Amino acid sequence: MNDSLKKLLTYIEPKILNIQDKRVEILSLGDSYKTLKEIVDLGQNSYRDILEFYDQDFIIRCIKISNDNYINNLELYKSSKYLLRKNDSNLLELPQYKQAISYMERLFTYLIDLYHQTKLDYDNLKEELEKLEILNKYYLLFTKENFFVDDIEEFILFMQLVDIPEIDKLNLLILVSKFNVKTYTLTNDVIIAPDIYLSDIKSILQNNQEKLDNNLVNDNNLELDNKILFLESGEKSLIEKEKYLITKINNLYKQKEYNKISKYYNSYLEIEDYLNEFEKQKVKYSDNYYKNIIFTKKEDKLLIDDYLTKCSTKYKSCIYKNLLDIETNKELFLPDYKYKDYYFYLKKEFIVKTIYMFLDNGNVLIIGAIDKNADLEKYLEDNFEYIKKTLKLVSKYANNLERDIFLKNIKVEDLVLTIDLDTLDMEE
Repeated sequence: MNDSLKKLLTYIEPKILNIQDKRVEILSLGDSYKTLKEIVDLGQNSYRDILEFYDQDFIIRCIKISNDNYINNLELYKSSKYLLRKNDSNLLELPQYKQAISYMERLFTYLIDLYHQTKLDYDNLKEELEKLEILNKYYLLFTKENFFVDDIEEFILFMQLVDIPEIDKLNLLILVSKFNVKTYTLTNDVIIAPDIYLSDIKSILQNNQEKLDNNLVNDNNLELDNKILFLESGEKSLIEKEKYLITKINNLYKQKEYNKISKYYNSYLEIEDYLNEFEKQKVKYSDNYYKNIIFTKKEDKLLIDDYLTKCSTKYKSCIYKNLLDIETNKELFLPDYKYKDYYFYLKKEFIVKTIYMFLDNGNVLIIGAIDKNADLEKYLEDNFEYIKKTLKLVSKYANNLERDIFLKNIKVEDLVLTIDLDTLDMEE
């Protein structure tokens, strides 16, 4: 082991021996600080609120640790509590009542002082522990055979915390540089943006060499937002932009301008997701998969029934119309929402929105229905476990019996008669 590294570890080791005790201590002190703050905030309104505070045991413990014999008289606290809770005007002139008020005023002053002292102790311990955690982190890191320092600013702070000769600090900086270079060389995982590594860029370039096209690089139209581009020019424009992005990323990679790559890379990933969704839609829209609609199950019923059982006939008709449109439509749509790496779609023609998703096997999974102003993310969050369970069972859906039970005898022309104009969403 490097001699300077040995000196560093020898310096750190005794300082972090009690770090676990400090971690426990700060949790306890933090709880006391928060509780005292609650008490002080309550006491600003009335000392009677202190008497009604939910954790009377905590107040009693505070009283017991006071160095003031008057304050730590528990019997006086209990009698004050008894008298002041009465709130009886006939007691106001009694000496005992006046003493109770005097005691509570003094107790509250003591609690304020205790709060400020506890806050000071907590802040000091927190600062001390933050330093110990940094020392502990690098102690554990430098005891490994290979290490990689990914936070340079934190490492500089760490070096300021250790009291070893400057020549040893210099040696350590050289050692860290060598290990970091070694890690870069072995992994290619230079971080160029949050969650984006150089190896990611290298991988997509290797897999997409056939899409390089420098003729597209100066096409300003391809700088448009992906969604806008699709709405204006359709799927082909996204395929063109995918080539444009691969070419742009490739040129920046060759020029080592890694800091400019991330926005193009993220745009490329979005297009990849969209094109993948289009492939699912094309499978669904083929004649082989007509009417392949399945429904999310919630225990022993369909999730969409949660809405259907509560809504009026005209809104039920809107949902049935949505479902018939979903299974007959052959246009390509961009997804409306991404939640936990899944893409979801909204049928938006009516005030009632139907939520669905396309699956790899040609099915469309109907999630449920919500009102126009409902929180879609909250709905997906509340029902995500049902969606995941249904997705696991998708391979068992070998026929469309469920769909036929739900929609077999329903015709669009009949539904139109029961749908009012006020059910249309005019903003869409």
